[in-house]
Amino acid sequence: MKKKIKKLVIFGSGAHAKMCLNEFFKEFIIKKIYFFDNINSELKLEYLNKKFEIIKSFKTLKKKIDKDTYFFLGIGDNLKRKNILDETINKLGNLNWLKLISKNTIIDDSVKIGDGTIILPGVIINFQSRIGSHCILNTKSSIDHDCTLKNFINISPGVNIAGNVSIEKNVRIGIGACIKEDLKIEENVIIGDNSFV
Repeated sequence: MKKKIKKLVIFGSGAHAKMCLNEFFKEFIIKKIYFFDNINSELKLEYLNKKFEIIKSFKTLKKKIDKDTYFFLGIGDNLKRKNILDETINKLGNLNWLKLISKNTIIDDSVKIGDGTIILPGVIINFQSRIGSHCILNTKSSIDHDCTLKNFINISPGVNIAGNVSIEKNVRIGIGACIKEDLKIEENVIIGDNSFV
């Protein structure tokens, strides 16, 4: 059964934001959706034969939101996602950040997942792993037991992470990469596509 929410604001209006919107439609019934993007020159975003307002400033955003509004960062780039979050908290304070988890995943009940994280179809997360806030776990990636992923991590499609791996914040792991067990990946690292670490 789909969850109901009154208002949703998605930050960004590019391809990742649209993909997030598509996943939201699968999991939620949402009365009103806005996009926030002060770079895009368009005033509307058209998707699935629907038009959505693009908000350009925090001043306008403040007039549209209330206590029943939820928020999501639909921005693929880790650093931009972090900067937008910092600016938003600075201007609007603490907000209701949604996590978005596809029903087409296998996630152990012991797994902890932070606010603002998106987990896309086909993802597997095993026993006692911990996923931070505002992460992206892309299609058919797998994370084995006892892993820790900090905030603002981007795991590309088809990535395989073995057990007991620790990944610090702002890491991006490219498509099809494999991470051996018992490793620590330091913050701000980029791992290329099809790498073996």
